[in-house]
Amino acid sequence: MGIDSLPIEILGRITSSLPPSCLYACCLTNKRFYTTSVPLLWRDIMLKSLLTWEKLCMSLANVRTPLGHHVRQVHIYCDFNDDDCIRLMKHMPNLEVLELVHAGDLTDRSIVPLVQTCLQLEDIHLHSSSITYRSLHYFSGLKRLRKLDLSGCGGLSPFALLPLQNCPLELLNLSLCRWLNAKDTALDLKGLSLLKELNLICCSTVGKEFMQYLLPSTDNEPVPLPRLHTFSLTGDDAEIDDYVIIPFVKSHPHLRSLILMDCAITDRSLIAIRDYLPKLLDIEISYCNHVSSSGVRQLVLGIPRLEMIGVKNCDIPKKDFPEVWKTDVDQTDSRFVDRLTFREIEQIRAGNVSDTPAEIHELELALTDTSPRSDFLLI
Repeated sequence: MGIDSLPIEILGRITSSLPPSCLYACCLTNKRFYTTSVPLLWRDIMLKSLLTWEKLCMSLANVRTPLGHHVRQVHIYCDFNDDDCIRLMKHMPNLEVLELVHAGDLTDRSIVPLVQTCLQLEDIHLHSSSITYRSLHYFSGLKRLRKLDLSGCGGLSPFALLPLQNCPLELLNLSLCRWLNAKDTALDLKGLSLLKELNLICCSTVGKEFMQYLLPSTDNEPVPLPRLHTFSLTGDDAEIDDYVIIPFVKSHPHLRSLILMDCAITDRSLIAIRDYLPKLLDIEISYCNHVSSSGVRQLVLGIPRLEMIGVKNCDIPKKDFPEVWKTDVDQTDSRFVDRLTFREIEQIRAGNVSDTPAEIHELELALTDTSPRSDFLLI
């Protein structure tokens, strides 16, 4: 059987694994290769300059065949305004992924018609855009929306998440947002039961009361966000302490990636993380200056899948991990650990000489009072 006799579906499978340069060559081979290669060439577009964007729009406007209908993903790394966005949806109605790194000039004027036109959108990144609740209201029509990045979108209101309750959201990034509150935002967040990743970096209004809504208020209530496996939080103040983190960790045992920067946690939280997060792969506790070397060692020895620990500005001395750093550490090098990589974690596990079983038991005895305050469990 010659290649010209292959079914178009099989030919499509073959060309789907080729790089763009080869796909372009295939387009010039014959009509059958052209038919299978063109949709793949146009499927994913990356733009780094407005000049390229202008040329692209001119090309799409001048061709007889609507090539823009093949576009599924657009990643734009240059300034992009409302007029540009309106032109985009005119040519690319089947868009599924839209990433706008510089979205500061985007407003409701373009985003509202965008989400009304491109109903197949699954992944939207609108970092620092100027949208308001009006845009979010129309997001409720995106029945396939799984990923939403609203980081730095300062014009939204506390109840901005309300229209998203019927969207199958799995990832939500609210970092750098100051409009979050417990009464509205956290309550609506609680309803996103399919959520797997939540980012709350540099959200100054996220504190004890907000975190309460991410816990079951009674023994009979289902755990909010039961599928959560990635969680990021910056403490910013003393509110995010052991009494906040320990119950959160206990109720979310599927966490694989955890960021708790600048929090007031101690080794009590680290012991809870060791005991209740067996699937944890990486943890970032930089700027948490109340944790100790012994607590970090417990993470290394007690979580078998752990591959990385970030401890920058935690004042964890390198000398406390002699399996990795010898006593004659170069004086020009920092005396403190910034990060434990997979290789260093493996070295500690293989040559654990710092803490004897008696010392480990002594640490755990000192941290026995890990139960949260009873008032914290009440909303």
